[in-house]
Amino acid sequence: MSLSHPTSRHCSTSFLFAEKKGVFSRRDTADSRAPKLAVFVSVFPSLFLLFLQYRTISFLPILPPRFSPPFPFSFSPLLSFSVCPVVLPRVLKMYASYDVEAGLPASYEMNEKVAREIRFAFVRKVYGIISFQLAVTFAVSVLFTAHHVTRQWVQTNGDSLLLLGGLSGIAVLLAMTCNPGITRRYPHNYFLLFFFTLCESVCVGAVCTFYDPAVVLQALLATTVIVAGLTLFAFQTDYDFTSWLGAASFFFWGVFALGLLRVLFWRAVWFQIVACVLFAGVYGVYILIDMHLLIKRGRISFDEDDYIFAALCLYVDIVGLFLELLRLLAILGGSEGRD
Repeated sequence: MSLSHPTSRHCSTSFLFAEKKGVFSRRDTADSRAPKLAVFVSVFPSLFLLFLQYRTISFLPILPPRFSPPFPFSFSPLLSFSVCPVVLPRVLKMYASYDVEAGLPASYEMNEKVAREIRFAFVRKVYGIISFQLAVTFAVSVLFTAHHVTRQWVQTNGDSLLLLGGLSGIAVLLAMTCNPGITRRYPHNYFLLFFFTLCESVCVGAVCTFYDPAVVLQALLATTVIVAGLTLFAFQTDYDFTSWLGAASFFFWGVFALGLLRVLFWRAVWFQIVACVLFAGVYGVYILIDMHLLIKRGRISFDEDDYIFAALCLYVDIVGLFLELLRLLAILGGSEGRD
């Protein structure tokens, strides 16, 4: 196990609703990132990892500093000489872990190295889960958009489909947010995540059927480029974006209140453009924050057991960014609401 740090859990979900003339927009109704602050302070001795490592290369117990040599070296000169070629290298290697001049890593350095490897494995696992989620969303969107019969059925039954997918996604999201333990319970966490991904994919696919496929492809490429750029920036910069967590949550509610006015001013093109730009900017900031929570760049981070919750947060942010870019490009291109 690696060290656990304070974790700020958050998740913002988006719901899509039907308007007149078949025009779809997003309604971001909940942001549950604020209430969950779990503080875990646990310190594990670094020598425990060394014990596990050295037990695999030696049959002798780990010797503490300034410990008297084992019996082969003090029993008799003849016995010591006979066993030294076999035992001495292992004992010296163990003693060298406490010697700065020996050139071998110290115990705390070994612990940090193992912790980094565990964290990198955690990051790879989360990105693997996100890749699967995005692949499912892409497949459902392609099915809804490319298949003519499915496209017509979705456009006809879009209201009920979005309502069913949105409510089901909310139920799963609330279950995982209010009961964090279920996100660590295998295999229930994977089942819930897959069900939520399927519900969100149905909503995204239903929205894509009301836009020009060329605009959908442009939004997909733009989202890919932006997420890739934000990922590289998050891994390169030393700035702690997790310090923006409170301000981003506060700003999100302001933008969310502005987004509710889309229903009233959905004909005002300039208002829709401003709302899309603001929402896209907020989701971009959330992606940076989530990535820093993932790679443990700041003072707070996701715990290694929260791979499902970390993947869920990043997935929702990426999908939200895609939907805002899709609507923005459709408005600028004059193709919003076109079958």
